[in-house]
Amino acid sequence: QTTLASRPFIKTNAINGKKALRFRSDNSQYLQVANLGATLSGSDMPFTVFGVLRVTDTSGTRVLWSIGSSSSVNALHQVNTNTTPRYEHGRRDDTGGGSTLVVGSATPDTTAAHILCWTLAGTTGSIYLDGVADGAEDQAQDEGTLTTDQSAVGALWRTTASNFMEGFIGEVV
Repeated sequence: QTTLASRPFIKTNAINGKKALRFRSDNSQYLQVANLGATLSGSDMPFTVFGVLRVTDTSGTRVLWSIGSSSSVNALHQVNTNTTPRYEHGRRDDTGGGSTLVVGSATPDTTAAHILCWTLAGTTGSIYLDGVADGAEDQAQDEGTLTTDQSAVGALWRTTASNFMEGFIGEVV
């Protein structure tokens, strides 16, 4: 549901010789799904999100994918550059009252593709980078209800898009 100018383009041989979507932050490129229904909505539901990607620029906060509603981003993966670039996963409830941030320890490598995964199991949120634990936070379970009726790949989405990714995404599941 983006305009033609905002759509990422397909790049051959982008990730390990395979096709991938190329996102450019200067062109505000992203993909947005407006109606996911109540698939992930509820209170403290476990879930896993993973993607195959290569971030090519870490000079700003780059959101890789986000899940939420028009008023709140309930879960997102991002490269945050507040200090040293790190992969992060944030999760919060609809009211913004309960939130957790899991920060990885690895500095994103802009020259290679990686498998990035976030899981919530019980009360522990974890980040895995190429199958190796990269960060965890106990008490990651939020107290409130999560509404996940929309999603974006390559940007943070509430009612408009922001924090655009710079790089390639081969898969998000």
